[in-house]
Amino acid sequence: LEAIAEGMLFLGWLETGSVPPPSSIPLVEIDEYLGGLIDFTGEVGRHAVLHATKRDVTRVEECFAVTLAVTEQVTLLPTDGRLGKKLEALKSNTTKIENLLFELSVNA
Repeated sequence: LEAIAEGMLFLGWLETGSVPPPSSIPLVEIDEYLGGLIDFTGEVGRHAVLHATKRDVTRVEECFAVTLAVTEQVTLLPTDGRLGKKLEALKSNTTKIENLLFELSVNA
């Protein structure tokens, strides 16, 4: 169900520019939504790479902004260690997009 949440989150973000709330995905519980939300940032990272190859800095910045917002919000949650490896992936996804932006600025 996390994969369903991830896909619906990514599609919703592509269509509207904002991350759909948990209530918009009725099939998943909150833990599955959170897992999908974190996995969503990996999809956003791949989307950022696609746009970086086109030198679309604005879109890469949008990808960074949404990933950073997710990171900031998720790291505030009390997770009791349940999201350990996923939190590492979340931070890694954010750093990768930040590095893309740096590379684009250096090679401008």
